[in-house]
Amino acid sequence: KNRPEAAYQTYETEQYDLVAQRWMAWLTGLIVLFTGIGIFLLFLTLRDTRKILDEARETTTAARDATRVAQATADITREIGERQLRPYILFDSAENQVWTSSTGHKTCIAEICFKNCGQNPGIVTARTAVVHSPRKSGGWGWVHSLCRKGRVVIGPGQTSKFSFSAIDADDQGRFTWYQIGVLLIYEDQKGTPYEDHIWLTFDLREFRQDYDRIPAELFRPEQLEKNQQD
Repeated sequence: KNRPEAAYQTYETEQYDLVAQRWMAWLTGLIVLFTGIGIFLLFLTLRDTRKILDEARETTTAARDATRVAQATADITREIGERQLRPYILFDSAENQVWTSSTGHKTCIAEICFKNCGQNPGIVTARTAVVHSPRKSGGWGWVHSLCRKGRVVIGPGQTSKFSFSAIDADDQGRFTWYQIGVLLIYEDQKGTPYEDHIWLTFDLREFRQDYDRIPAELFRPEQLEKNQQD
């Protein structure tokens, strides 16, 4: 009698264990399934997150590029505006006048006009000139240099005439050709410096605009002052 009960209990225990193992297997399967689903969802989330980050990065880059383009456009617009509004004092015309002293000595005076072609007044602060004339031995030689400082305001569309002593007549009262280079230094109302230079040749009849015999830097005011000191 004890043996059947023991056998029954053993059978019952085995059944419980079998059911428990089945439940454990099912639970393990469910855990694996849900874990897989979680990993898959995590993968999708990470993929979407990366996509969003990439799009945000592209948007940021595009916005940065747009900002740079806008800044460059603003700089160009401002530069164009400044160029349009700045004064432009340029060579306009020139004529030669002969001045005779009380002793009868004659000197050529180059009267050179400059016109402000800009839209704002220009203030001339210095003007220098270098004069060359033909040498008897051939070629051209230096005659003299001069520098004049002073503030002369030239309004938009207006002209101003500057006179420069050029060459003296010989003992018989005759003149030779001469060349004159003029450097005009000016500024706008804010003090921004500008300059323009011209080289002219007078052939005893009229002036013509010629090529630059020497660089404008060689007859700047500070260079002329240095040459006079030397």
